[in-house]
Amino acid sequence: MEVLFDQIEDASRHKLYFVALMSALSVPDICASLESKDGRASGTKYAAWFDANMIYTPFTGADCYGFRCSMLHQHSAVPHKSAFDRVFFIEPGTGGPTMHRNDFHIGAATAFNIDVGLFCTDVVGAGRKWLRTVEGTEPFTTNYAKAVRRQIGIPLPFGRMVNIGNIPVIG
Repeated sequence: MEVLFDQIEDASRHKLYFVALMSALSVPDICASLESKDGRASGTKYAAWFDANMIYTPFTGADCYGFRCSMLHQHSAVPHKSAFDRVFFIEPGTGGPTMHRNDFHIGAATAFNIDVGLFCTDVVGAGRKWLRTVEGTEPFTTNYAKAVRRQIGIPLPFGRMVNIGNIPVIG
């Protein structure tokens, strides 16, 4: 998990905002699945994890899940099933004031803005805090044994590794 968190931070720091945002939006899914008895995520579990670990009022876990679905599956900023008609992320350091967690009402339309750098930082921080509370507990331990890792060698069933030199493998 730490490698994922570090890489989200690195992507944001290097202004790779699409990569950072798409990865950050996956963190609640990953965490929710790791603490789930069946080892699977769902929209309900995503929203519950977000609401329990992030404070983004009035942007809820359901709103974030709707945006996540739209962005990751349709490359759209129009959230699926959300209180907002549009969600937009502002890149930090653009010379203006920091605009973060603002809702806008223009006629009948509503929009919500988030600073992408702060969002990535907040998600990673929430993920790290959450990780400290679930490490060593079930079902996290069982589910995490199956998790993707960056390691040296090819992982095989039953905890065996095949060494192919000093080549990092994600799997």
